[in-house]
Amino acid sequence: VSGATTFVDNTTLLTGGNLTINSGATLNSTQASGYLALATTGNFYNLATGTPLTATGRWLVYSNAPGTDTFGTLDSANAPVWNATYANMAPSAVTVTGNRYLFTGTPSVTVTAGGTKVYGTAWTASDALGLSSSSGSSSVYTLPTLADVFSVNPVVTSAGLAATATVAGGPYAITVAPGTSNGSFNITYATPGTITVTRKTLTVTGTTAPSKVYDGTLSAVVSGGRLVGEANGETVTLLQAGTFASKDVGTGISVTMADSITGPTSANYTLTQPTVTGSISQKVLTVTANNDAKFYGLADVSSFNGLAYSGFANGESASNLTTAPTITRTNSSVQNAGSYTGVLLPAGGVATNYSFSYVNGDYTIVPAGQLLVRLANTS
Repeated sequence: VSGATTFVDNTTLLTGGNLTINSGATLNSTQASGYLALATTGNFYNLATGTPLTATGRWLVYSNAPGTDTFGTLDSANAPVWNATYANMAPSAVTVTGNRYLFTGTPSVTVTAGGTKVYGTAWTASDALGLSSSSGSSSVYTLPTLADVFSVNPVVTSAGLAATATVAGGPYAITVAPGTSNGSFNITYATPGTITVTRKTLTVTGTTAPSKVYDGTLSAVVSGGRLVGEANGETVTLLQAGTFASKDVGTGISVTMADSITGPTSANYTLTQPTVTGSISQKVLTVTANNDAKFYGLADVSSFNGLAYSGFANGESASNLTTAPTITRTNSSVQNAGSYTGVLLPAGGVATNYSFSYVNGDYTIVPAGQLLVRLANTS
């Protein structure tokens, strides 16, 4: 077949030898609901590209066997018709619809049984059964299905079909009772395999973003999550746990989740950890200027009597501050003897993980000739 040809009626091109569609050739039928049939008792060779056959109704290609044909890109998108020749099944006798390849031979199919399913999934016979075919694989027609081979499907019996079949109970044995053939295939049955049940994946939704005041640890208290995906109306218990990726103050801190599940059927599930972020806020550190004193006429001592801290977390100390507070005397110009309340002013502390609350200290200038007793600071 060469060139471009259009037919207005149902058309059959019939040959007792091989039938070839040459490169660049096209055949078209405009007959409404009609057919365009190419029939050979030999081999079919499609050397054209694209879709060389078009029909308002459909096209049919008859040949001896698919193994010696060349189909190119002429895709029927349907299963072939077997045991068919133009002599025993004319185009008007082809009951299945759509574009079709029709082959002379009778292919063999082998029925297999077995597979893997997810816990909580109920299987039917169709799910457990499979077919392997001597017709081979092809990009231009579909392989036979159970509906193509059987008028009544084989019956599969196995405890593994049930939605409640557990992971631990498998693999489950299968028995297969033969189905009723539609006569188009030679059927054999392979030794049945087994059904394996894998764990169903559960997810967690609704986990509350944890927040805490800085405590110097990675600990995170997570809650509020609920499971999604339990099967068979079961109740599985969620236990939530997690740790912050960083102990330092911040927002949007990643939380490494370590949720777990318990319950009578929990072994049938696997858990996907939720993605959670949280926040850590600064801890209040109280800084007190220790009371101090000096003798009249002496200069103020640098840093006076030091600072007392209250509120460090997890054994930390002033060495963990970015900048330690310092003390200034608000009435430094006063040098007369006397007691001055709240004039020692701590300030200037800088820290990532702490905010500061300052408490002023008292200062005493002792007259000359009096005794000054200095006690050790306590905090």
